[in-house]
Amino acid sequence: MSSNQSLIKYYMRIFLLVCISFTLSVGFLGYFIKGELDWIGPLIQGIMFGIGWSYFIGRQQISALKKIGITEFTDEVLAVNQSDNFELEISTDQLISKLENNPIENFKSMEVSGQSIQMRTRGHLDALSGEKIQIDFKDLDNGIKAISINSKPRIFFQLFDQGRNIINVRAIRNVIEH
Repeated sequence: MSSNQSLIKYYMRIFLLVCISFTLSVGFLGYFIKGELDWIGPLIQGIMFGIGWSYFIGRQQISALKKIGITEFTDEVLAVNQSDNFELEISTDQLISKLENNPIENFKSMEVSGQSIQMRTRGHLDALSGEKIQIDFKDLDNGIKAISINSKPRIFFQLFDQGRNIINVRAIRNVIEH
């Protein structure tokens, strides 16, 4: 899919989510206050609100991604859930030690359980809830490990993250590889 198609899809998803939730909220609020359903006013307000917020949120996300060097906007890059898979010759102890001894900006906790590591970040202005990061690893042949890094917002309905999750994935991979 081309960059333009992905951007249009991204803006439309934000528009629809904001428009529908705003229209339903205002419509039902009007019903509880007036005692009758009137969807025309809330629908027009929802459309206008959706246009404004999709433009604002979309521009913020694209600007943040450009700041970290991303110029090709695919569905995967625009998604708030980010992941990376790679193989590396490393022991479990080395992997854990690298993550414990290389502080990554904004991380607040790390828990190791079997062949999985759970990490959390602190909240910040663009994602008040922070992110959940899971690193799974399994042994392959000759000391090689298959490593999977997944970073996603703690709130499942978060629409944008200003590139925080892609930054998390890249930072963790960099620490593990170097």
